[in-house]
Amino acid sequence: MRGLVEIDQDAGPSEVVILADETADAGWVAVDLLAQAEHGTGDETVVLVTPSRSLAAEVARLVESGAVAAANTNATRRSLARRGAIVLVKSLKQGVAVVNDFAPEHVEIQARGSVQLARNIVAGAIFVGHHTPVAVGDYGVGPNHVLPTGGAARVSSPLSVRDFMRRQSVVCLSEKGLRRIANDVVTVARAEGFRAHAESVLTRFER
Repeated sequence: MRGLVEIDQDAGPSEVVILADETADAGWVAVDLLAQAEHGTGDETVVLVTPSRSLAAEVARLVESGAVAAANTNATRRSLARRGAIVLVKSLKQGVAVVNDFAPEHVEIQARGSVQLARNIVAGAIFVGHHTPVAVGDYGVGPNHVLPTGGAARVSSPLSVRDFMRRQSVVCLSEKGLRRIANDVVTVARAEGFRAHAESVLTRFER
């Protein structure tokens, strides 16, 4: 109900992108992908980004064999077929760029230097290290789990109590403070062709 309660975003089908290298356990990666695919809509996004061909091959095998044990088996298989992928990259640096192109709801980092890599990731929530699956965010450690999906993490944040609060700005300048920024304001106003904006500042110094 717009004007009464504002909702900042649509939280769509679940998404996970896992950035992993050869240090990752293929079984852990596979089951983490299946954990997102089993949500049940059939539109979940599950992606592995890795520079390791051997890891990619083993994860693909384990996901295929493990899908039968996931909840919502038909929907899980549909998600894997429609929105599942393994992306091979040349390096973890390139992997970060690929992940950020997705800007997904969840990112797991199972790779060397995971803490440093996380600093450059764009996502709704980032799960850092081999022992931090997305499932702990659902049921254990308690971060906000109303997260932007569909690439909205580029511009949106997890839902917060602040999204339901009305905010406003209050500005108060002294004469000295106005004088300090007057030239900047006048320059920009004139560049935009707004003469009255410039005069509203200049007139205060015409005494």
